[in-house]
Amino acid sequence: MNSAEKFDSLLSLLNNIRRRKLLLGSGVEMSVQASSVHYSSPREDNVSYTHVEVGFPSKEIPELMEYIEDSDSDPTTTVYAYVPVSVIMDIIVKHGGITKGDLVPMSFGK
Repeated sequence: MNSAEKFDSLLSLLNNIRRRKLLLGSGVEMSVQASSVHYSSPREDNVSYTHVEVGFPSKEIPELMEYIEDSDSDPTTTVYAYVPVSVIMDIIVKHGGITKGDLVPMSFGK
């Protein structure tokens, strides 16, 4: 990789907004991220997403288990790939809404 490519790669990473983890009303915390470098769809930056990456929830969330990256790992120390945004919204509602943090732009399709 030449210097220009390294610069472009770094610039792309800097443009990816890392959002603050969510704190839900029940006390559950989880990171919800989406960009060209996350397990999300579309795998682009600064768009609305249909699938997102969830990471490091503060407790096991049953609704996420089918999306776990490594089924042998502790559910609170891994990521969950391509989680549909409808699942995220169900979790948020079930756990009393968002009290802190940033949610990615979501697209629920037609």
